[in-house]
Amino acid sequence: MKSVRMLLILVFILVTGIGTATANSQGVSYAFIPLDSQIHSTASHAMDQARQGYSRLAHLLLVAQSHGDVIAFEPEFSFGFVKVQYRSDFDIASWVGMSIYPEIHSAIAATSIQKLENEETYTTAAIPSFTIELFGSCFSGSKLGANRHIIASLRDSNNLIVSNYDGDADGSGNIEDCFDWSGPVSDFLPGYRVKFQRFSGSTLLSSHTTEIPWIKFLSAKKSTAAVTGKGPGGKSFTAVWEHPALDVPGNYLTVTKTGNVSVYGDWSVDFGTTPMRGDDYIEFKVKQTADIYVYRSFWLPSVYCGLGDNWCDLYGFPLKDASLSITHSSKTYTFQGKFDNWGWFGVDLVTFSKLPIFMIAGDTVNGTGISSPHQLPNLTAIPHPNADTVTGKAPPSRNFWVWIEIANSGNWYSRWSHTNSLGNYMADFSTSVDILPNQPVTAEVFYKDPTTGYVTVYLFSTGP
Repeated sequence: MKSVRMLLILVFILVTGIGTATANSQGVSYAFIPLDSQIHSTASHAMDQARQGYSRLAHLLLVAQSHGDVIAFEPEFSFGFVKVQYRSDFDIASWVGMSIYPEIHSAIAATSIQKLENEETYTTAAIPSFTIELFGSCFSGSKLGANRHIIASLRDSNNLIVSNYDGDADGSGNIEDCFDWSGPVSDFLPGYRVKFQRFSGSTLLSSHTTEIPWIKFLSAKKSTAAVTGKGPGGKSFTAVWEHPALDVPGNYLTVTKTGNVSVYGDWSVDFGTTPMRGDDYIEFKVKQTADIYVYRSFWLPSVYCGLGDNWCDLYGFPLKDASLSITHSSKTYTFQGKFDNWGWFGVDLVTFSKLPIFMIAGDTVNGTGISSPHQLPNLTAIPHPNADTVTGKAPPSRNFWVWIEIANSGNWYSRWSHTNSLGNYMADFSTSVDILPNQPVTAEVFYKDPTTGYVTVYLFSTGP
């Protein structure tokens, strides 16, 4: 993976939020790649795991896209997989080194997330209801009746059907599934109309339809935990803020607020007195009709960078202009583009002469929405096969994740680790996996700064 990231490419992300390339006469195929099915950790937040997996995967796909092998890709963070459109003669499984599935429903079954984040409809809805994610293709439903048959369609602004769905609720009357991504469009785009129909045999029980609204995030003031945006005028909303404590795994401050979008389409939420930090999660959900909810989410502006590698990710406000700059060896390099529909802008770092820039400790990163430059910390990781441990250095008295992958299997194991006052740590994997001598091992330190929320990732591989 590391060697692939070193390839020379500047990343260009279109306003649509989907990287695209021109298909040739070889034909087009589709793949669906779970982001967490090979991550053996139950303590880490599910969506954080999905985003961490995406950080590993996206740059591989971008390189393949620059070669014309990958045509388009986009994540479904809430359901934990990536949708990829690629040339039929391209061996995508070998390229990414992960399990892939040829159709979307198998990928959903393989991921452990299988639900929309912060989904409240299951417990609050008194009638058959559906929830969709803006710019996604997945949905959930509740109170549908045991094993009821669901048929759905998605129509564009010209009232033409662009995607269909056919499936069944489970024995509890719930459903979590996605429109198939095998055509030009299957995402819930503003101005499109979605229609769900509920059947018992051939009898139509109910029909649920709505035009999909715009939801926008306009500002976020970290010091006062205040967020503003745009939405459908007059609709009620539920807003959620998640803030990791970074003391023990899985400990999040979660604040939920309710209100109404103004008749002019404005909304604002004050989440309280605790300051926000970069990479905090925000979700905004409107009750579009009595039985259809629409939500959108984003992460507060932050950076993800690979120490010893030549890539950085910048998160910010979706569809806005993005600018990322790094200072390396006293030289500053700037990369520009746009955030995609999920607020992501990825860059493979190269010089003006197209040579890779390998980030080192002390390099600084700045960008759109970043309050102060992020200086990459010193991180190290050394696997010890005889003891099944990883030791290394990180900032003193800090908590972070340490991951290992054995024999290029794609199987990742994690430990929540802590440095002492000298910056030393030891992560013990002996109860999870046996590392054999001379076996290839990749160790990863996933370090999130407790003040800024900015992330530095360090990978180190050993073996024959």
